[in-house]
Parts: sequence; C-alpha cells; structure tokens
Amino acid sequence: MLIGQKDLCKAAYFQAAPHHCYGRALKCSKEEAMGLLAAVQQWYKRDHAAEQLEWLSWLKSIQARLQGLPSTSFEYVQPEDLSNKCPQLRIHWNANVLRITGTELAARLDAGTPRIVVDEATGGRPDMMASSIIIMPYMMEKGEERIIANAIYEGLTKPGHYEAPVISALPHRSRGYGLSLSSTPAASANRNSRSGKTATILPGYRTVRFMTRSSKERFTLIRSSLVAR
Repeated sequence: MLIGQKDLCKAAYFQAAPHHCYGRALKCSKEEAMGLLAAVQQWYKRDHAAEQLEWLSWLKSIQARLQGLPSTSFEYVQPEDLSNKCPQLRIHWNANVLRITGTELAARLDAGTPRIVVDEATGGRPDMMASSIIIMPYMMEKGEERIIANAIYEGLTKPGHYEAPVISALPHRSRGYGLSLSSTPAASANRNSRSGKTATILPGYRTVRFMTRSSKERFTLIRSSLVAR
C-alpha cells in the first residue's frame, strides 16, 4: 500500500504493473538513482585537467621503461569525443626482432598474475609481424603503471618460443578455398555455411584467415580478428 501526496502516488501508480512507463521499463531502483546522483555530484567536483595530466604521466612512465628496446616506437592517441576521454599509449614493435606479436603479448598479459588487459593488439604469424598494443589508463590506480610496464618489458625481452601456423589450401565443393592453420593438434575446423568458406581456428591464436577466389581466379587473403576465449 502506498499512502502519501496525491500527485506522487499517481506518478508511482503509472510506474507499477500493469503499466509500462519509464520506470517500469528501466527498472531503476532507489540504489541506482542515488548512485547516479552521487556520480554526477562527484563529476563536478573532480579536477579533470589534473586527471588527464596524471594519466599521461603514467603512460610516459611505461614508455620510459620500454624506451630503447629494439624496433619499438610510441604513439600517443588523444581522445576525440567525450566517451572514455583519456589519452592512450600505442606501443609499436617488429615481432621479427622481438620474437613476439601483439596478439601473443596480449594473451600472455591476460593470462598473467595480475591479469592485465590491453586494447587493440595487432600482429600475427607468419606474415603480419608489425605489432602493437594500446594502454588505456582510465581504470588504472596509481602505482599500477609500474606493474604494467614491468610485465610488458618482461614479455618483450623474454618472449619464449612461438610457432608459426602451417597453412595449406583445402579445396572443397564450393567456389572458395579454406585455409587450415594446423600448428596444434587441438585445432578445430569452422565453416561459414553461407559463404562456403572453411577455416581452422587454433587455441592461442587470434587470427582467422579465409582464402576466397576472385572473379579473375586470383586468391585474396582476408584476415579478421578473433578473441581466442
């Protein structure tokens, strides 16, 4: 039973079953409403310029740790809109030199302790060895930049051994030809029923390769990013 001021009771009446007004559809609880209010109030109290400078200093600290490693270069990406308004650091390197690709390093960081998740990892074997990752400091805490810098440094200087996948053409009844990436026995084949293309997806690899036949009977290699797990 709801007892109180008539206009407030009427407003509440329209938000309850069987009516479907804004509150009913959005399921906004009092805790969420107060949390949103606190977030807006905090937003106006924060020193946004100081935050940007602090985040940038963390990225420069990471760059300083990695500076001097062979083939590395650094690019600062500035935000273009209000969403995730934060500078980012893109780290470039040649995997032929450092012996680990961006996707391999991202997987290693993700599996490490503490777990580190980086953005937009690029690079794949055997012929896409220009590699990069992006560091976004928006959700980091002070001091974590040293942990991240050391983990990346460890990955780039002690990469371990990675095998390039063996690629072989697999003809089938459709017009396309699939590529089998068979560097591990646990590889699993996946087929696109609409296109008739086949590719083998390997655990630990984030690249799917499709080979299709063009109108001039030439082959085009198309690569797309894949999250391995």
